[in-house]
Amino acid sequence: MKTQSKAIIAHVMFTRLKLNQHLDCLERDVLKKVSEQENNALQKMGIISRDLKGKEDRIDDLYKGFIKMQNHASELQIFLGTKEFELEVRRRENEIDELAKGDSLDINCTVFQENIELASFTCDVSSFGEIGLQITPSTTIYTKPKEQQAQTIVEGNTFDDINLKLVNEVKFAGSYVWGCAILEDDTLCIACPNTKTLLLKNTYESLLHKIILPDKPYDITYINEQTLAVTTSNYSSTIFIVNLKTKKVEKTINTEYRFYGISFSDGNLIIHSSDVGLISLNLESGRITELGIGNKVFDAYVAVHDGKIYCTNPAGQSIHCYNVNKSLAWKFKEKSLIAPRGIAVDKKGMVYVGDQRGGNVLIISPDGSKHRVIKIDMIPRPRTLSFNKARTRLLICGEDGTVGIFVIT
Repeated sequence: MKTQSKAIIAHVMFTRLKLNQHLDCLERDVLKKVSEQENNALQKMGIISRDLKGKEDRIDDLYKGFIKMQNHASELQIFLGTKEFELEVRRRENEIDELAKGDSLDINCTVFQENIELASFTCDVSSFGEIGLQITPSTTIYTKPKEQQAQTIVEGNTFDDINLKLVNEVKFAGSYVWGCAILEDDTLCIACPNTKTLLLKNTYESLLHKIILPDKPYDITYINEQTLAVTTSNYSSTIFIVNLKTKKVEKTINTEYRFYGISFSDGNLIIHSSDVGLISLNLESGRITELGIGNKVFDAYVAVHDGKIYCTNPAGQSIHCYNVNKSLAWKFKEKSLIAPRGIAVDKKGMVYVGDQRGGNVLIISPDGSKHRVIKIDMIPRPRTLSFNKARTRLLICGEDGTVGIFVIT
């Protein structure tokens, strides 16, 4: 119950943060437009005011000259001066008439027409959502033997009962997908190498953000609610640390290794390199450690769970699981497995692998002894996977941009 409550609170807080950010953006946009409108109007009024002041000063000078002329000039000079004065005044009147005919003397008022959807927001949206209690029949059986000793037997689903149930299908049209991550609030992060972007969508397919990267992204891992780590393709040795709040790359890590799949555990990035296999990169110190395990192959992905490291080997058509002490826990190899790529692990240690060329998703038991092959018609080439342990949801992405969110049943 505490875990579920924490997940709900985290989701509400994240939603509130997104609403605040969106409203802040709208407010800044309106204030900017008001300021620009005011500055433009004041600038225009200043030009007209200076023009009218110049005309006023000219007429005042003519009037003063006319008074002096009346006191000191002859009648002929007064007559000629009067004619010149009348012509000058008429020219100024014509100029003012031209101003009046245009829009220069119109009264400008800044008005605000409020968005009716925003105005009705406080009335139409009465809550973040409904909180309820879902009750599921218990599988606990109470037995009372002759000795009057109580035993409690808790039954769970067997490995053969596990299945994937589609919750939602999302399309990333025109995107070529190599990496993905599903955040605790079910926000989807997709790495698109063909456009050098990270795309963020919610489960209702609304595009939240598009983050432009300096290089083609390969794989993504979730560090915290504000940060992602991204490896790059094209035999690149660069890692980007992306801030989801600012939508920018806040740090670039350059190394001598060529990277592919990436995962995060206890302050360290666990990354597959085609040069040395698996390495560990500490985010605080920047120290890189070659772990001495994994395979020196291209396009291998990695996942971490309870200290164990899981990685795919596309060239060897196999899956490897390593213990905390780096010894090999198990190796899975099956003739139906053609090109294993993305890998994810759930809370129980179940392993999920995308077989891109085989067109299937494999589920492997925690000890590597059993497996199931599941065909997902909507995703013909499953490339990359990510697991939301807070909500027990599996994200499966096809290379063509078709994405499915599944619950484990």
